Amino acid sequence: MTNNSKLEKLSDLLRRDVIEMTTEAGSGHPTSCMSCAEVFSVLFFDEMNYDPEDASNPGNDEFVLSKGHSAPIWYASLDRAGAIDENLDSLRKLDSHLQGHPMPISSGMGGGSYRVSWTGPLNSDRKSPCSKETG
Repeated sequence: MTNNSKLEKLSDLLRRDVIEMTTEAGSGHPTSCMSCAEVFSVLFFDEMNYDPEDASNPGNDEFVLSKGHSAPIWYASLDRAGAIDENLDSLRKLDSHLQGHPMPISSGMGGGSYRVSWTGPLNSDRKSPCSKETG
């Protein structure tokens, strides 16, 4: 288990990453990200089991982002975990993989991401919409 002070520092680093990314992009929803920094630091660096080098590892925990406007903090977490190679300053730029809403479905109040999270395990032969390979 990671100690609390390390997780607090990671939360602050994630917040800084988000502010830098959204400032560079000139758009985004930084406040949506600020409110969930601790959740991301605990999940990505203390609770979830995943291999950042192998997104298709069947032992990986899946993560479904239902709060679509918090995509920048998800990208920052993936970057700090070593799971993506994309430059965080490319957020929302043309040809960047780091877009405003990363899921191939609508996330948020409509509940689309919840349907994906429940049906994903039922369709295990399909790639997860959260995996690095879906682009």
